[in-house]
Amino acid sequence: MAKPTIVTRAGKGSALTWTEGDSNLTNLRDATISVTDGTNTKALNLNDTLTFTAGTNISIGVNSSTGAVTITNTASSSGTVTSVSGTGTVNGLTLTGTVTSSGSLTLGGTLDLSSPPAIGGTTASTGRFTTITSTIATGTAPFTVASTTNVANLNASSLNGATFAAPGAIGSGTASTGAFTTLSATTTTTSGALNVTYTPSATSGSAIQVTGKDSQGGTGYFDFLKPTNTTSGATNPNKSFRLTSTGALEIINSAYTTTLLSLTDLGVISLSNGGTIYASSNGSLQLGNASSSVTAGKLALFASAAGALDGVEIGNTAPLKGKFTNLTTTGYYNEAVFTGGSTTGTITPDCANGTTQKITLTGNITFNAFANPIAGQSMTLIITQSSSGNNTLTSTMKFSGASKTLTTTANAIDILTVFYDGSVYYASLAKGFA
Repeated sequence: MAKPTIVTRAGKGSALTWTEGDSNLTNLRDATISVTDGTNTKALNLNDTLTFTAGTNISIGVNSSTGAVTITNTASSSGTVTSVSGTGTVNGLTLTGTVTSSGSLTLGGTLDLSSPPAIGGTTASTGRFTTITSTIATGTAPFTVASTTNVANLNASSLNGATFAAPGAIGSGTASTGAFTTLSATTTTTSGALNVTYTPSATSGSAIQVTGKDSQGGTGYFDFLKPTNTTSGATNPNKSFRLTSTGALEIINSAYTTTLLSLTDLGVISLSNGGTIYASSNGSLQLGNASSSVTAGKLALFASAAGALDGVEIGNTAPLKGKFTNLTTTGYYNEAVFTGGSTTGTITPDCANGTTQKITLTGNITFNAFANPIAGQSMTLIITQSSSGNNTLTSTMKFSGASKTLTTTANAIDILTVFYDGSVYYASLAKGFA
C-alpha cells in the first residue's frame, strides 16, 4: 500500500485550511494497495474489490467480524512436487508416500547436506538406484562396506586391477598362501581340466604340492588323491592314494578296506596278498621276503618265513610246467609227500599232487596211467597192503623184469617207480620193505 500524505492539526500546530482538508481527502481517495505473486504486481485503490479465489486443495475463509482472511492448504502430504523455490530456508515440508517429479525437482536456495537424512529405510533393498555414478578421483575408495555378507549378482569387470580374461595371481609367491577349501575344474576338451606348466628358477621345488594329515585313514595317514571313474556301469570305480607316517605310499581299494599296494622309501613293494617286490639299485629283482643281498642283475625268490617258498609257479598256470635248460642247485630241496588214503579199484594218481605219493590198499587195484601227465615226468608210489593183505595189482605198463606182482602179506610195503616218456609208462617195483 502506498502511504498517502495527510496533514494533521497536531503536526501543523494550528488549524487546517479548507485547502489542506480537501488535499487530505483527495490523498486518501487516491491511495493504493499493491498485490503481487512475486512476478506480477497489481495496485488496488479504496474503491477496488480484492477477491480471493480458492484453487485445488486451497480453502479461503473470511471473519465477518474482524475481516481476517484465512487461506488453508487442504492437500495431503503425498503428491507431486514440481518446484520449491526461494532464497531462504524451506521448513515444515513433510513428504510421505510416493514423491515424484514431472521434470526437474528444483530446491531453491541453499541445500545443506552436511548432515543429510537417510535415503531408504533400514532394509538395504528399500532404497534403490538405477545407476550410481561416482566422480571420486583414483586413490580414494568411492564407498565403504562394513558388512561381510555375500552380495548376490554383484558383477565386476576387474578384481584388484586384473580382469577375468587376464586374471591376476592368487596368493603370493608362497604356494600355501593362496588356499581353497574345495577346488573344482570341469572341461570337455582333450587337453585336460588341469594343466600345470612349471618352470622353476632353481633345481628344487615341484609343480604341485599337497600337504595334509590325519585324513580318512585316521591318525598318521594323509589321503591326498581319490580318482573316480564315472563311466556308466563301472565297478569298483575309485581308488584312494595315501601316505603313511613312515613315508610309505599306499593304494586303497574302492571300499577303503584293503591296502592293494604299498611302496616304502626302501623301494619295497608289498601287495595285498602279503607278497613283496623289491627292485634293488644293483638291477636285481627280489620277490618274497626282500631282506637278503642279491647279485646284481639276478632274480631272487625268498620265503616269507623259514622253510620252503610255497605257491610259486614257473611257466603257465599249471604248476611244474616251467622248463629249464640247465638247473643247478648247490643245496637241497624237500619234496612233499601226498597221501592218497585208502584205495581200491582203478587208480590214476594226479601229477598235480606231487611226484611222491602213497596209498593204502583196501582191495585189488588197476594202475595204467597218471592224471595230468607231462612227457619226461616220473612218480614214486608207496603202496601199503591192508591189515588182511592179499591185494593184487593189474597194469598195462612195461615193468622191469616183467615183475608186477605185489607183496601180499598183511601191511607189506612196496615202492613202485614210474617214468612217462610221453606215450609209454616204464615201471620198476621194489618189494618187501620191512
